[in-house]
Amino acid sequence: MGLLSRGLLLGVIIIGTISCALFEPPSITPPPKEVQSGCLMPPQSVALNKNELKIAGATIGDFAHGQLDYKSQPELVTIMSDASKDSLMVDYLVCVASSRGDVTTQEQRDHLRSKLDFMRGSPPPTPAQITEWQADHPFPGSAR
Repeated sequence: MGLLSRGLLLGVIIIGTISCALFEPPSITPPPKEVQSGCLMPPQSVALNKNELKIAGATIGDFAHGQLDYKSQPELVTIMSDASKDSLMVDYLVCVASSRGDVTTQEQRDHLRSKLDFMRGSPPPTPAQITEWQADHPFPGSAR
């Protein structure tokens, strides 16, 4: 291959590289994520549907403090059990509880994570088991 051919080939490669760098296709911007209480909501496909996610977010403070009546609202056991099985959902719920002031210390956040970990069982714990767990593991700090 002659010197002229090599130079021409090198020029084509350089021009091709520059044009590819200058004319990149536009990036696709992901749709904005919903935010609740300053926390990014996890994808809906994670553990709960949108309504269940709202219920979990709305009740997380009462859940953390042991103030839910699971006997009269057994669906809350299922919702919190399903939520606890996904780490993104647990992070979201702890964030919501923290940003709303339901949990304010690291000890309280750790307690909430521990309670969500307890709820992860399959099958979910019974209302009696939840009551027993709460008695054995009281919420740290001042009562609501």
